[in-house]
Amino acid sequence: MKPPKCAVCSKKFRIGKKEGALVAFKLNAEEIVKKEEMEKKGYLGHPVGEVWFCNKHLKLARTYTHLSVIEAFKEIRRIQEENKSNSQRIKDYFYSFMK
Repeated sequence: MKPPKCAVCSKKFRIGKKEGALVAFKLNAEEIVKKEEMEKKGYLGHPVGEVWFCNKHLKLARTYTHLSVIEAFKEIRRIQEENKSNSQRIKDYFYSFMK
């Protein structure tokens, strides 16, 4: 299993401290096959379609569990972009040229 690290902000946290949680998203056809193969072979690893989120982003992530991971991340990014201040957007725009 992957260590607890928020998929949105990359914050590392401890499970026992209730600083975040795994969120299970809807599996697409390819993920279902992968999960079944892993279970059949007895492989252990990070659960297919499950992603770590810190408490700050947990509620947002849970609103999109009816979507696949990819679809959910598109929505989460869209929401985050909408919530940015205009000054932050301007900074992001100018910093994008420095990369």
